[in-house]
Amino acid sequence: MYITLLVLLISCKEANKNTDSIENSTAQIDSVITNNKDGVVFLTEFYKKYYGEYRDREGIEEYVSSRILKRMDSLTMEDNLILDYNPFIYGQDWDKNVLMKSIDIKPLKNKDEYRVSFFKFENNDEERTNIDFLLKNNREGKLLIYSITNDEYLNFKNNITNNKTKSKAIIDSWQNDHIEIHITTDNITYLFNGQCIYAFSVKIVNDTEVELIWGEIGMDCVNDMQFNETFGLSKELIPQKGKPFAKYSLEKEVVSVTYYYKEWVDSYKKQINIKPFMDVFYVKDE
Repeated sequence: MYITLLVLLISCKEANKNTDSIENSTAQIDSVITNNKDGVVFLTEFYKKYYGEYRDREGIEEYVSSRILKRMDSLTMEDNLILDYNPFIYGQDWDKNVLMKSIDIKPLKNKDEYRVSFFKFENNDEERTNIDFLLKNNREGKLLIYSITNDEYLNFKNNITNNKTKSKAIIDSWQNDHIEIHITTDNITYLFNGQCIYAFSVKIVNDTEVELIWGEIGMDCVNDMQFNETFGLSKELIPQKGKPFAKYSLEKEVVSVTYYYKEWVDSYKKQINIKPFMDVFYVKDE
């Protein structure tokens, strides 16, 4: 079972009547290459659906990468309210008719980057709001919003260092050449391959560290991972259910793992498989 990572997006109601302005925004770049046209059409559809109709967030994952949604979730938690605005409009309120009438979407100089520009209200002194996006295809070839390049929290260029966000920065998806892990506030899920998934309880240690608690709380695996092997070791050297098994520490976008039962882990690597117990993980590419 995959552990669903919750997302947050500001939502509302009603249907939009201003389709002419959307068609105009795509018509403005008829001379651009097909990929750019695809990006403009994609972003136009996204804004029409979620900001031209005051629509709720149902289906938002069809347009926005999970890494953005997870970062938004971590930064809008009640005890960690950092992202106090909707990053797709850089605010909390807007007039859907004004936004869709004024929207302008153009490719930028850098490959796969686009600027969405619009007014939110009919104020004489209002400046246009500019949102810059990086679009990428995921592994299945689906086009998604991969980052918001002019948003300090969602451009993913720098680690978030504000004290209030450190404890949430490690709450994300990580990978190396062999496996990937998903760390949430409730569990750590290991994806060894498409046919083997294990979930373990997690303990938040401090700002940038969590611990994995031994003993799976969920499992869907074709093969026996042999986590119950003792390798002839004494009891104190064998992982105990309900006890911390490893610490995961985040520094400069890299998660390092310290295993508390090193003798057992070394025996497992030598006799069974080296892949489950890797020492380093990196930010997962969507």
